[in-house]
Amino acid sequence: MAVNYLTEEVSLGIIAPVRPNFAYKPGKVSNGFDIALEGGQFHLSSKPGDGIIITTQDSTKFSRYNIGPTLGWDAGITSRFEISAGISLKRTLKAISNSGMETDYDLANGVYLSLGYYLGR
Repeated sequence: MAVNYLTEEVSLGIIAPVRPNFAYKPGKVSNGFDIALEGGQFHLSSKPGDGIIITTQDSTKFSRYNIGPTLGWDAGITSRFEISAGISLKRTLKAISNSGMETDYDLANGVYLSLGYYLGR
């Protein structure tokens, strides 16, 4: 489910259940709060000739929730800079063998810092 609410100064975007965000932008600078679930599953097999062939692991899974404030500012008509920082929760790392056995390497909660330059609106 996706919800977008946008006015001149306020934006609220929700892609449920993985990404709600809010931003207040009275001018060229925006202040907001973001929650994001990030991660994926990565298949590890390779073809002969690609280098070392992984023979015991089929895939890995990684996920985390990043929660924290954001600060952005317009760098031009169609670009902006953004910085966000906060806490990274429920960090999960799993290795899945060819037989389907999962090995957990869950990580402790920690802090994150993200810098970005975006083209477009």
